[in-house]
Amino acid sequence: MCAVLSVSDCVYTPCFCEENAYKLCEQLCKRCAHFHVAFISNPARQVPLWQQRASQRSDGFVLWDYHVIVLEEGEKDCLVWDLDTTLPFPCTLLAYADIALNTQLLLDTEFARLFRVVSGNDYLQGFASDRSHMRLSNGAWQAVPPSYPCITASDGAAMRLQDYISMTASACHHDPSAASLLGTVYSEAAFLERFLLQPASHSPQQQQPLATSL
Repeated sequence: MCAVLSVSDCVYTPCFCEENAYKLCEQLCKRCAHFHVAFISNPARQVPLWQQRASQRSDGFVLWDYHVIVLEEGEKDCLVWDLDTTLPFPCTLLAYADIALNTQLLLDTEFARLFRVVSGNDYLQGFASDRSHMRLSNGAWQAVPPSYPCITASDGAAMRLQDYISMTASACHHDPSAASLLGTVYSEAAFLERFLLQPASHSPQQQQPLATSL
């Protein structure tokens, strides 16, 4: 496990989970060898999560258009770093799946979660956001943006957020150069099989393909 980080050690801006994950990766890359970023969404952009700080309900339920978490792979457990959860920070993926994803609940098809998983180092190279998705038609902010400058990719790209949120093979059709940085899309079952049942010591050659690399 990485050296302990508390929530107060992290850069956090409500409603900017993709940037919170980026800033967390900047810290984790100095401490961890095996970490990833996971975008959670679906074609309808309606994904249910529980135990979320933004919720007004006792069970912490929120229907997000997308959410972003960071995964740390260890020899025995995979940990979830989620700055928006009321669960421990970090918590095991097993606990997160049970409580935050509520995986025992059978979801209607339109709410089924998909996971785009990107290595932490690739995310630090490829992610970019000009925050335009948080602007209203009159130019006002939907939520107060981070105080630091917009994040640009190592290749100079200014906006790539929608490529990460998209869960289809056409996500990078307008930016083919980014394809190798966009990771792999998993169904929820395949995601849990990969990160709950396979230890980090498995080599890529030993892992069975469970989803399509994009």
